[in-house]
Amino acid sequence: MKKTVIASSAAACLLLAAVAYAVSTSTFEVSAADAIRKGRLEGVALKEPASVELAREKKEVLKAEGEVVWSLALDAAGSVYAGTSPRGKVYVVRDGKSSVAFDTDESAIFATAVGPDGKLYYAGGPSGNVFRDGKRFVKLGASYVWALMFDAGGGLYAATGPDGKVFRIDAAGTAVEVLDSPDPHILCLARDSKGNIYAGSSKSGLVYLIPPVVAQASAAKPRIVYDAAESEIRAIAVDEKDNVYFGTSDVAPGRPSRTSLGMRGPVMAPPAEAGPSAAGPGASAASPMPAAAIRDEVSATNAIYRLAPDGSVVQIFAVRGKMILSLAWANGALYAGTGNRGDLLRIDPETGEVTTIEPDLEKQIVSLVPGRAGELYMGTGDQGRVWRYAREFAKEGQYTSDVFDAKFPARFGVLTWTGVIPPGTTVEAQTQSGNVADPDASWSEWSAPAAVSGLPVASPTARYIRYRLKLKTAVPAASPVVDDVRIAFLPSNQPPKVKAVKVTLPQDKLKDRVPGQVDVAWQAEDPNGDRMQYTLEFRLRGDTAWRTLVEKADKTSYTWKTDAVPDGSYELRVTASDSPDNPKESALANSRVSEAFVVDNTRPIAAVTVRPGDAKSGKASVDVVMTDVGGTIKCAEYSLDSGDWQPFLPDDRVYDSPKETATIPLEGLKDGEHTVTIRVTDSGENVGAGSRTFAVK
Repeated sequence: MKKTVIASSAAACLLLAAVAYAVSTSTFEVSAADAIRKGRLEGVALKEPASVELAREKKEVLKAEGEVVWSLALDAAGSVYAGTSPRGKVYVVRDGKSSVAFDTDESAIFATAVGPDGKLYYAGGPSGNVFRDGKRFVKLGASYVWALMFDAGGGLYAATGPDGKVFRIDAAGTAVEVLDSPDPHILCLARDSKGNIYAGSSKSGLVYLIPPVVAQASAAKPRIVYDAAESEIRAIAVDEKDNVYFGTSDVAPGRPSRTSLGMRGPVMAPPAEAGPSAAGPGASAASPMPAAAIRDEVSATNAIYRLAPDGSVVQIFAVRGKMILSLAWANGALYAGTGNRGDLLRIDPETGEVTTIEPDLEKQIVSLVPGRAGELYMGTGDQGRVWRYAREFAKEGQYTSDVFDAKFPARFGVLTWTGVIPPGTTVEAQTQSGNVADPDASWSEWSAPAAVSGLPVASPTARYIRYRLKLKTAVPAASPVVDDVRIAFLPSNQPPKVKAVKVTLPQDKLKDRVPGQVDVAWQAEDPNGDRMQYTLEFRLRGDTAWRTLVEKADKTSYTWKTDAVPDGSYELRVTASDSPDNPKESALANSRVSEAFVVDNTRPIAAVTVRPGDAKSGKASVDVVMTDVGGTIKCAEYSLDSGDWQPFLPDDRVYDSPKETATIPLEGLKDGEHTVTIRVTDSGENVGAGSRTFAVK
């Protein structure tokens, strides 16, 4: 954003010292989230509406190249389990080291959960098997298991597809159907403090409430608590007050995703031969099993909603062009992972404040799970990574702005910013300038760090500039926050440009023709946006001296009354000056000369002679010689004895010369005197006349 501001007095005096520079100081200002996103965030987070702070301490704990981390689960010892595709592996991160915990014949492990017994339960597709610590625990009557969750009584809930069922499985491995949805897939599960299970569906975008089990292997009737405008509920989380958050993942507006999870259905690996962990006979390699995240561009607007315990629902966040793929409640805030541009977001539901912790990390952030000590684990697509985000801020990070273009070489004033800098934290600002759009070796070195706002920019005069902020903290729980960064600059003054001068003569108009009146209009622009004044001059073609018609005009048109100048060929010159916005010594001007045009204010002359016939014939011939000094004959008419005007043509049949001759035959004349009058109009719309009285005897 560029806006005109008043720089500090010292900076203004410094900038005005150079006569080649303009007067009005402008600023490059970064005070909007979109402007910040154009820069590079390294170890810093974007906090809406438009500030940066240190990001949380981040560490990669797992990298499984070419895989997608669909689900994460933590055990009591703090070990992290990751279910992946397309090879159906479960990884474990324990004591900072990662390894394969379990290998299956599934194409994907979409769901993981640690049970009250400390064992890991996991499932995916296409077999419909649920595994427990490497062995098949139960086979469900479904091809895919999208989510697993334990209730307070140790029952394991499994959300499945393609028949849209939820099962509750007891410790003995007996599965009971507790929800049968008309939608094909139930994608996510969450539990509140009262034991209610919430489930989200794909196709109709339904959120179900499944009451807690009231008797062995039985449950009260589930009910729909929300029907979203979007077609797919992909993620659910619950806070400590039993507010339920759910996010949508439509790909395009007005239509559901092509398959569950908003993913394409690639060819899956065929099931292995029969065995404890092999796909059962109900599985099929032709099933639409999504084994990799979608590569489509997302055009839909997706949202996160909050369902309160009283049943009211409000939208707390919306984003266009991204899907909400994962949610987690941790440390008093809601965390959301998106795709197909993987942002990690922190959302305060009460204030609506959104912090982009990690922008465009990978294609998708598919899974999130809070840790035991306030940390957050995040699983991604494409690169198959698991990241650990600590509760504490990183010790340092930096933000490098986008390149700002002054359009012309500019002197730079002061760099200012606002924000909050708690004790134990610091902010340093640097600038770098150059004369090519993309920073390269020709750019200046980064300036020395400035630890306070309002110091003069040390980078040399140039067309382009950018800044860099270095944020640091010695207090893990505190971070500096910087917003509204501005750089004052004064571009070199550029001359205005007169782009066109148009002259309109009387004969060029279709109506309102006024002889002797020339209308002139011009177009001009100033590259600096300065106000302009105009001088209009004329000269007879061939003369060297220009004569002024008007000066210091602010309008871009003028009407010239030419009756005080002799006929001839003339030129007009328009000069535009930026003097209204610049001191006399630095004001610049530009001129443009019009095409030559003819001023013709002299009436044409019509010399008339008549050769009368006798009374018997009733005929006569009128000879007309028409001449014009300043232009050409345009048209002529005659009137006999004050009758109607009749046009006539010259002898050569075309009016195109300063001198024309014509013969007009008259017939049906009666005996006696007659008067013929000739009216001639020239190219300057001047009218001349001549007449002759003659007798027919």
